[in-house]
Amino acid sequence: MSTKKKIIGAAGIMLIIVIVVITGLTIHQSSSSTTNSDRATASSQSARYSASRSTSAASMKKSNEESSSLVAASSSSRTIDVKNLTNAQAVAWMKANMGAVLSQNYNTSDNAASNNGVTFDADDFDYIYNGHSGGWSGDSDDGVYYEVREDHSTANMKAAGADPETSNLACWFRITGDGVLQVQTSADDSGNFTWQTISTSYDG
Repeated sequence: MSTKKKIIGAAGIMLIIVIVVITGLTIHQSSSSTTNSDRATASSQSARYSASRSTSAASMKKSNEESSSLVAASSSSRTIDVKNLTNAQAVAWMKANMGAVLSQNYNTSDNAASNNGVTFDADDFDYIYNGHSGGWSGDSDDGVYYEVREDHSTANMKAAGADPETSNLACWFRITGDGVLQVQTSADDSGNFTWQTISTSYDG
């Protein structure tokens, strides 16, 4: 009877050891699975972050390239071919350089009294297309000619006392075939005109 109890006691101890070992293995496997799962999740998140960062960088690069293209297109659209101007562009160019005429013939100390102290500007004049090529002598110079006349309907002209029934000639402009803006400065007895270059690049 005593021997049987000892055998059963030893078997019980062995059973407990086996249960403990099995339980330990199960816990380890579970822990290992959890760790592997965490690693997989972290790896996936890292991959998504890297992909997102790459996408953001690509989007930024594309945006910068598009911006550069727009700037280039904008710069290109501002380029003016002075040999093929529209009427509006030609007039704008002449107005931008009308100061040379005004400072010499209008806005002077000698004229101040007769003009009631008025200072004229480019908008006090009309710019009238007068023909392409030939000029007065009939020679073909491929120039575009404009006559500039006082516009006596403007506030400045009225303040200066200009006659509303007249429109005096102020000057002549021409844009040469080479794309240069010139103003007529004088004419001799034979009708040969002297032209002064006042602008070689478009600034209208």
